[in-house]
Amino acid sequence: MMKERLAWQNSGPPDVLRIWYVAPQRLCNFSCPYCVSTGEWAKDPRTDWRTEQDLQDYKYVVHWLGSRDFPIGLRLASLGEPLTSKPFLAQASWLCCQDNVRYVELVTNGSLLKNRLSLFSAEGRAKLSLWITYHPTEIGLERFVENVLSARDEFGCFVVVNALLFPNSKRALNELSKTLSGYDVPLNVDLGYIADAELGTYTYSDAIVPASREEEWKRVAAEFGCDEEMIAANIAGLDDSLGRLCGAGNGYIFIGIDGEVYPCSRYYDLKIGRLGNILDRTFVLPPARNSWNTCMSKCGCSNKEDFLNLQLVDQSRRRDVPSLGWLSRNLARPHQNPT
Repeated sequence: MMKERLAWQNSGPPDVLRIWYVAPQRLCNFSCPYCVSTGEWAKDPRTDWRTEQDLQDYKYVVHWLGSRDFPIGLRLASLGEPLTSKPFLAQASWLCCQDNVRYVELVTNGSLLKNRLSLFSAEGRAKLSLWITYHPTEIGLERFVENVLSARDEFGCFVVVNALLFPNSKRALNELSKTLSGYDVPLNVDLGYIADAELGTYTYSDAIVPASREEEWKRVAAEFGCDEEMIAANIAGLDDSLGRLCGAGNGYIFIGIDGEVYPCSRYYDLKIGRLGNILDRTFVLPPARNSWNTCMSKCGCSNKEDFLNLQLVDQSRRRDVPSLGWLSRNLARPHQNPT
């Protein structure tokens, strides 16, 4: 481990290695029509872990993450809804209590927060960050906001409410924004995707972003709370990523459901720049790449965990924020409800 630590830190990455790990947990209690978990990465309405080996692999990766000799900040995602799975949460709870872990960010639909956050110790909840996406067809607004406030005020978690902009979601976004405005809860609005049948979300914006087909959509997106710098990075990643400078692989890596490690999820899909596999017991994290590297993907950088590493994003907005999706200046800027 000492060799790994020295190799990584001597190559000059940021102080905390940001990691996005997608675990092979599949059970989900929602049925959103726009869900992008498809194909081999599909969620399941009945099955938590497809095989016992999937669960064992998840436990091994979590132990690897929690036993590093350098600090990490982790977005711990899954294919389904992580709060439906007690085995998933047991490992997440352990991870939150490890000395090298600065934060663990769970990506959740928010429906089970009041029921399941008690499974974490007070020590663990102090490092727990929640990225809570509102799905208005699946949960009532009153219950959703009640759960969010409980997570923040009763359990002490860092929370960000996330919403998705679709042409038909404007009313729901407006209601959400007005409701949250009195509670000082950070609200992030992302562009909603409809996955392509063959390419998933790894393609151009006009194929997967319905909102982008409307007139003056960027102005409308900004009115509904989409961060303008975020939109620029999102569209650049989808449509014009080739040759752009990106920090992925230096201070940020991606781990897939199979333990494969890549600089980002787009490279995982393209099989470019493989760093190894954590499930290989001899795996050692290679030295970080240069601070900035030229992107080799023509298009389809669709995941914000990835495209926020583009140089066009002000990286100081990500410093000291326990999230791979939040840009910090928003915290000091009041949200303006569209008229």
